[in-house]
Amino acid sequence: MSSDTTLVITDFPSLGPDGVYDILALRSAVFVVEQQCPYFDMDDVDRESTTLHYRALQQGTLVAYLRTFPHPEDASALHIGRVCTDAAHRHERLATLLMNAVLGRDPGRTMHLNAQAYLEEWYGSFGFVRSGEPFDEIGILHVPMVRAAPGQ
Repeated sequence: MSSDTTLVITDFPSLGPDGVYDILALRSAVFVVEQQCPYFDMDDVDRESTTLHYRALQQGTLVAYLRTFPHPEDASALHIGRVCTDAAHRHERLATLLMNAVLGRDPGRTMHLNAQAYLEEWYGSFGFVRSGEPFDEIGILHVPMVRAAPGQ
């Protein structure tokens, strides 16, 4: 990770139009173009008041991103999604920075995510374990995972 990386955590209104644009551009570059998964990325989850947007910026440029929101089936749990890093900044441990920020912000909370299958071991390094059967999402194999709150 570059020493000039800044972590910014905001709600949707605080992103402003440029912040929203940058997020949508990065997610499109990674998920739609690079992974060749044509899907409509924009959803109402981004705008929910309970969604937080975690951004890693270098010299003001968005280089990695994820979002969190209450889990749809258990509002006391958190769901992590849309984890992505700009291709030019892979291997700088930026996604690790973002994941550690989430875990540090809500250490006592159960967390869920749907990992691309090839990343199951990486998410496992944060304490996530498989919580269901693999499934196909837009042509990519995913694995549901959970990290139980301490003491559960």
